[in-house]
Amino acid sequence: MTEEDVVLRESSNKKYGMKKMIYLIWKGKNKYYGTKVTINVWEPKIQQRYEFTFSQIWLLSDLFRKYLNNIEAGWQISRIYMVTN
Repeated sequence: MTEEDVVLRESSNKKYGMKKMIYLIWKGKNKYYGTKVTINVWEPKIQQRYEFTFSQIWLLSDLFRKYLNNIEAGWQISRIYMVTN
């Protein structure tokens, strides 16, 4: 099966490749410190000038409360920011 076949098989081409994973940990009285995560990059490819791809991971605490602590990490591939001579 080619990549074109996979794209055409999707119910919505706009959502192709946009797989979102959300994971929530709710704690009681115990305190948790630290986290571990593995992220894989699978050869992001762009073909047109204004096309881009990105991936990110967020670590949040005190969600929907007065103070929100967050850490965001990720990468973006875009031809606009590529400089060649």
